[in-house]
Amino acid sequence: MTGEKSILATNLTTLRKAEKLTQLELAEILSYSDKSISKWENGDTVPDLDTLITLSNFYNVTLDTLCRKPLDDSTIKQNYDAGIKKRRAMTRNKIIIVLLSVSMVWFTATFVFVQLLLLYHYSYWMAFIWALPLSCLICVIFCSIWSSHKPIIVAVSAFIWTLLFALHLNFVSLGFDNFATLYFLGIPIQIALILWSGLSFKQKAQ
Repeated sequence: MTGEKSILATNLTTLRKAEKLTQLELAEILSYSDKSISKWENGDTVPDLDTLITLSNFYNVTLDTLCRKPLDDSTIKQNYDAGIKKRRAMTRNKIIIVLLSVSMVWFTATFVFVQLLLLYHYSYWMAFIWALPLSCLICVIFCSIWSSHKPIIVAVSAFIWTLLFALHLNFVSLGFDNFATLYFLGIPIQIALILWSGLSFKQKAQ
């Protein structure tokens, strides 16, 4: 191995171990195969530029540090602590954004309920029921942007079942009966989601 290639391989191994991750766990996070991780750490191959940027952001180090400077224990600890703080801050911000978005759904539902009650003396309680699948849909959208496919499965499942629940209650409120069979529609969808969750979305080994 060349000098820089050897440094990169060593740094990738050291940083992964500092994060207490196995190669398989890191592969899951990065959506790569564990064979790719192994080849990078053995110096057999070098990640492409986009992946190097992803790795540097994940480990909270600069590209120059990752590729050219052997890391000592003090630098690793600083990066580890800074990385934890950064990820916690990002997670907190994401949660706040999701909660704000969901709160807008419930604010709208409350607004509709109050307006109909005041103007027409009509208690449209279904507004709050429809807020359930809409809230789940927002979670689906944000999970598809920020998360791996497994959290998306949970969010989509919640959306499907709350949507069927809302449809059921809506039909009941209109005086229709025997619409509980709607829930049978969710069974094949749920099975498909479970099967989809078992699919591998890892990139090929480089």
